[in-house]
Amino acid sequence: MALRTGMPTMRLALLRGFALSEGDRTLDLPQNAERLVTFLALNGGAPRRDYVAGSLWPESAELNAAANLRTAVWRIQQAGDRVLEATRSRVQLAADVRVDLREATAVALGVDSRAEQETGAELLDLLDSELLPDWYDDWLPPHRERWRQTRLHSLESLALRMARAGRFAVAVDAALAAVRAEPLRESANRCLIEVHLAEGNVYEARRVLELHRQAIRADLGIDPSPQLVALVNGSRHNGALTMR
Repeated sequence: MALRTGMPTMRLALLRGFALSEGDRTLDLPQNAERLVTFLALNGGAPRRDYVAGSLWPESAELNAAANLRTAVWRIQQAGDRVLEATRSRVQLAADVRVDLREATAVALGVDSRAEQETGAELLDLLDSELLPDWYDDWLPPHRERWRQTRLHSLESLALRMARAGRFAVAVDAALAAVRAEPLRESANRCLIEVHLAEGNVYEARRVLELHRQAIRADLGIDPSPQLVALVNGSRHNGALTMR
């Protein structure tokens, strides 16, 4: 379907929290309507109404779930007629609604030309965001985990790229964001160590290793890999950073 032009941009924010806007106007939706918009944005396509109703209201009888869906669709259409495209059998998010998660994922995966135009700090702000952190719907965790893995890999890559460019402040922030998102992840800690070593901060690198050692011993009962220990001890560090 062709995108509509000459109209205010429809934006859906899912990172850090839900927000739906049309130009400068925020669309206020009840909770069930927010859940429907989010479900359609995350799953894409034009799913059948019965599938959507069953997914969003699994504990309700089929007729009640269908009624809940009709009410949610009506509420959304009352708030803004450009949000959904609905037929008697299917419902989907309108094609010209811009979703921040989709754009962030495209940047993170390096398939968006904006990735080369953004500054490191702007990319860091984009990647250091969780998907609807205060939502607890049963269908949300797989989407949240997919975004978590995408942004962790991208934060590590950004940190190393910024370090190679000599932009160590942004590099450290990106690596710290990766460690903060998953403290037990060795590749995130290794990334932070590599940034410190590239800047010549051996003490900081050893400190990160020791904190990582304490954390994984307490939680997992294991030690850092020999490769990570060797990196800090200097036997494997050659002064060059390798992009992942």
